[in-house]
Amino acid sequence: MNKGMTLPKAVLLAGILGLIINLIILYLARPLAPGFMPLSVAPVCMWTILGTIGACITYALVRKWSAHPSRTFLIIAIIVLLLSFIPDYLTLHASNGAFKGATPAGAAVLMLMHVVVAALTVGLFLRIRRPEGPTFGIKPIG
Repeated sequence: MNKGMTLPKAVLLAGILGLIINLIILYLARPLAPGFMPLSVAPVCMWTILGTIGACITYALVRKWSAHPSRTFLIIAIIVLLLSFIPDYLTLHASNGAFKGATPAGAAVLMLMHVVVAALTVGLFLRIRRPEGPTFGIKPIG
């Protein structure tokens, strides 16, 4: 019997694919902002994994307590994605530290990486079926 996509399988797949795609983007885009620290391997890997884990935790909580988990998670994911662009934009106004060397193209690349993680996590997580069985006395909201 094929159970389909599970949350552990989805988060692992989203994390691995996100890392691969974002590292390819990094390799291709690095010349656009060569001194820009966020466009280096360690930050890209760290934020890709943290974003995937954060989406997983959010989805698990939404799935547990929402009557419409797919719709609710999609709305949350869109809002968080849009909010995630703010720090990338703000790097353009920082002239010291880790954000030195920021360029509009470099900030756009960071935003693209956020879109990659969001698209993978949303796309994979929304393929997961809602668990059946006892809800431990917790009724869905709505």
